[in-house]
Amino acid sequence: MQLKQKHVLIVDHDPIFRNYLIQIFEKDGFYAHWSIVDSEMWELLRQREIDLVILDVELPLFTSGCTTQL
Repeated sequence: MQLKQKHVLIVDHDPIFRNYLIQIFEKDGFYAHWSIVDSEMWELLRQREIDLVILDVELPLFTSGCTTQL
């Protein structure tokens, strides 16, 4: 039986931290998606079946109240 690959969405504006998280999750078998703004995040959430979202809640580019919609 083949297991379905899990998808993680990493939303962070810091490229060093974001790439570090991508490496960790991909090493553990996840397919890592990433975004730095809320509009890209919502588009990915609509297009893909995301199993886990890692979100920097202090992102400077996020519109007001966007995290409450998650």
